[in-house]
Amino acid sequence: MSGTRQSKTVHRLFDLGVTVAVVAAAYLIRQGLDVRFGIVLPAFFTFYPAIMVVAVIYGLWPGLLATALSALLIDYFILKPLGFGIVSA
Repeated sequence: MSGTRQSKTVHRLFDLGVTVAVVAAAYLIRQGLDVRFGIVLPAFFTFYPAIMVVAVIYGLWPGLLATALSALLIDYFILKPLGFGIVSA
C-alpha cells in the first residue's frame, strides 16, 4: 500500500517539476526573442501555449500552477512596475 502512495507522490512531484520547467522555457524563449532578435511580443504570447500544453497533458492543478507562475513572471520581470499607494491629485 505504501508503495502505491509513494509512486503517486513521485508522479505528482514529476508533474510539478515539468510544469515549472515548461513555464521557465516559455519565459526564456520570450526573453531570447526579445533580446537576441529585438522581437517585442505581447506579455503572455509564449505563456499561452505553455499553459495549455501543461493543462491538457498533466491536468487541472499543474495547469493552475503554470497559470500562477506565468502571471508572477510576467508581473515581476516583464511588465513595468506601476507602484503601490494612493496618488493624490
